[in-house]
Amino acid sequence: MAKHSGPRPLNNRELKFIDLYLRNGNAYQAAVQAGYSKRGAARQSYELLQRPAVKAEIERLQLALREKRLMSISELFEWSCFIATCDLGEIYKPGTFEVLPLDKWPDERLRKVVERVKRTPRRVRDPKTGKTTTTTTVEVAIPSRNAALERIARMLGVKKGIPVMDPPIPMSAYKWIYEVVKKDREEKRQKQAREEAERAQTADQNQKESETAASKAEQ
Repeated sequence: MAKHSGPRPLNNRELKFIDLYLRNGNAYQAAVQAGYSKRGAARQSYELLQRPAVKAEIERLQLALREKRLMSISELFEWSCFIATCDLGEIYKPGTFEVLPLDKWPDERLRKVVERVKRTPRRVRDPKTGKTTTTTTVEVAIPSRNAALERIARMLGVKKGIPVMDPPIPMSAYKWIYEVVKKDREEKRQKQAREEAERAQTADQNQKESETAASKAEQ
């Protein structure tokens, strides 16, 4: 009798069951929608969730979803910190209020932050000489820094806005907080990855032991 060289790969119906189960969290409904009969869906869904290969694939996809969500949160936090602390002086020609061309802006993220640059020419008469000259007023519009700070505060667990402090929290403190939170999240992500790898390895080992025992029983 032929022996299996390794775990049987998941078929399309099993993969569909996993996808549906991750979407709605209901194993019975996922089994029925994946194509299993309603009469045996309860038993089939239970057996599927006990299979090491199915469990490993579910855990792998759950980890991927968590990492995607964590990345989105991390990016939002980083972007909020940048809005709250960016130096708009970098877009001006040194010593003037003349806005540099876009390709001369030192940080490309400023192109996304600055919503509008409005130049308004204005004629000004010198009362001493009587001469009239034209000057240009530059108005730079960016998202609200206060809104960005409020968002950062909520992400750090402050639920009723930023607490009033005297003196106010310096911008450098928010940058430091961001680095601490970023490091903590990265350590948690690495820990989760190690735990997922260990569980997958254990599931694979259990699968091999089960197949070996089944093979011996058949002989």
